[in-house]
Amino acid sequence: MDWEEVTKLEENEYKRGYDEGILKGIEQGYEEAFLFGLEHAYNKYLLAGEIYGRVCFWLKEENSQHPKIKKAHRHLEQLKSLLESLPTNNELEETDAGFDSYWNKITAKAKVVSSLLGTKILPAEKIDANDGFE
Repeated sequence: MDWEEVTKLEENEYKRGYDEGILKGIEQGYEEAFLFGLEHAYNKYLLAGEIYGRVCFWLKEENSQHPKIKKAHRHLEQLKSLLESLPTNNELEETDAGFDSYWNKITAKAKVVSSLLGTKILPAEKIDANDGFE
């Protein structure tokens, strides 16, 4: 090893470590982002499924004669329609609006139905306390 290599040793090792860190960061960052998105979407769709199940139950023939459900029938139908049109893919070109737009409409309509029926549909706390979007 000549003198030039000795003086550049620290710089070369630093650059090699930096480049390796960048490659690992890209690789692991993609994986972490994928898992984060998967978990976040799972929680949202789990809640959407729960709301959809309740709406279908309330709209059944034997339940539709209850006075509170009669009053909320139109809102229940609208909520069911929103839930059925909820996008299930990442292609925004195919839908008029993205997931967040639909989700905001669904939560607003669920709050209206909750107040009309006198029951809670949505959880009191956020789905993901640490969802990274605050």
